[in-house]
Amino acid sequence: MLTHEPLIKISHAKIRCYQRKQKRKIKSGDIHTYTVTQHMIILKQDQPFHCDDEVTVIKSEDYFKMDDRLRKQKKEYNEFLEKMYEQEAEINKLKKVVESFEKRDVDSKLKKLKESEIQLKQLKYDYENKVKELVKVKKELESKNKVIEELEDKGFIRRIMSRFKDHDEE
Repeated sequence: MLTHEPLIKISHAKIRCYQRKQKRKIKSGDIHTYTVTQHMIILKQDQPFHCDDEVTVIKSEDYFKMDDRLRKQKKEYNEFLEKMYEQEAEINKLKKVVESFEKRDVDSKLKKLKESEIQLKQLKYDYENKVKELVKVKKELESKNKVIEELEDKGFIRRIMSRFKDHDEE
């Protein structure tokens, strides 16, 4: 058993399709025969759902593509954080170097201070670019989360069921 509640409950199953012929008597008295295709998803006993739960069905390949994409983005995000921490460590190191320059002779202190300021500006520039990239990735993740929430909120099951009802009436 998991020690925490998973974000998404997943159950894998195959869609089974059954066709059956139905006959109906129409107003003119003739018998109309048509074929109905029924799609069924049979869940195993260990599935995580309860009766009356609303669920959304996603193709396995789409789910795994989305999962891989999220893993890659998380990996890129963690790599970015690592680089950012390294840059912060470099900035702190440069600050210490600047402090050591203050203790040295005036001429060498000014020369080395200018060099360290240039390096610091370059690192700040790189840092700001990385922060912009992080914000961009974060917005992209948020937009994808919104898409997922919208898909869940729109109720695909209701849409699918309404299409089947319309098809049955014909």
